[in-house]
Amino acid sequence: MNQRNNFSSIMHYKTPDRFINSEVGLWHQTIERWEKEGLPKDKINNYLLLLEDDFFELDTHKDLLIEVSKPYPFTDEKILGRDKDNHIIYIDEFGIKRKSINNEFSKETASSMDQFIEHPVKNRADWKKWKERFTGNYNKRIASDWIKNKNLINKRDYILFTPGIGKLGFYSFLRNLFGTEGTSYIFYDDIILVEEILEFLLDYYIGLLKKVLLDIKVDYFMYFEDMSYKNGPLLSPEMIKRYLLPNYKKLNEFLRSCGIDVIFLDTDGNIDLILPLLLEAGINGTYPIEVMAGNDVVKLRKKYGKELLMMGGIDKTALIKGKENIKEEVYNKAPIIEKGGYIPMVDHLIPPDVSYENFLYYLKLKKEVLG
Repeated sequence: MNQRNNFSSIMHYKTPDRFINSEVGLWHQTIERWEKEGLPKDKINNYLLLLEDDFFELDTHKDLLIEVSKPYPFTDEKILGRDKDNHIIYIDEFGIKRKSINNEFSKETASSMDQFIEHPVKNRADWKKWKERFTGNYNKRIASDWIKNKNLINKRDYILFTPGIGKLGFYSFLRNLFGTEGTSYIFYDDIILVEEILEFLLDYYIGLLKKVLLDIKVDYFMYFEDMSYKNGPLLSPEMIKRYLLPNYKKLNEFLRSCGIDVIFLDTDGNIDLILPLLLEAGINGTYPIEVMAGNDVVKLRKKYGKELLMMGGIDKTALIKGKENIKEEVYNKAPIIEKGGYIPMVDHLIPPDVSYENFLYYLKLKKEVLG
């Protein structure tokens, strides 16, 4: 079997030739630390090891990248200046005004989150203007070489997913528009507007995805929502069920009509309350399953059985604590790896608290378990 067939076998609880060995990625500060501890310089070309790795011999997942979430015409970050404490003030590619707390401009993996100062949409009038930047520009959002090479792509041996990491969601789109606090309020202040935006999004997503998925067969789909924190969802289960589930169901019906039956949702935080809702909506996978937020892949497997597919779930703090903790963590997950439906990965980007020696030890153990 090739890599693609092995992935499919795992996700459909069949017997693969070998198990898939992938990782999410690294903070930039982690790479800097490891280069001081023996990692050859400039060997990591992409901090997202899931997408690109030529050094650790990991299985990578290429993304059929569709530019879903950025308003068109696309713009780069615009630096506005610095405040009195020398923090960078800028507007990002989503139109969000932000402050870089670290005096650095690597927002993807900075050592602490930016401060979000202002979001682009506050009311119906703002949305009307913003909506125009997501209307009628499908071809600008799809790389032309994907369609041109569709026959070759469909004969591939690598894992392919869409639409990319951190790209497509319903809650996450609202959060880009209004911010986390603003999204919470808008569900109560103007639910009619929320329903209008969600209805628009569903049509927009299906229209855009049709341009690609009717011709190119991907191995799995990835929603991005980040809709939970350590104690549970940021939106009540009742709100999720009433307003998000109908849209998930309709989009998932379209995905399955395109032959996609492995559908993941990416969210940090505690997922206990939302998992039954996701499964009801036809989303059958979750990632990255953060342990410190109370998630446990062994318990989830006992509770949901083969209904739930999983990627992630290896406690990053075990890699910080040392080799005995790493060994216990890896071997604790080994039984469910063998049963399928699960690809073990560290439960998010690996932080700079993890030594290079500990990471190599973790990879060695995991490779032994995977066989």
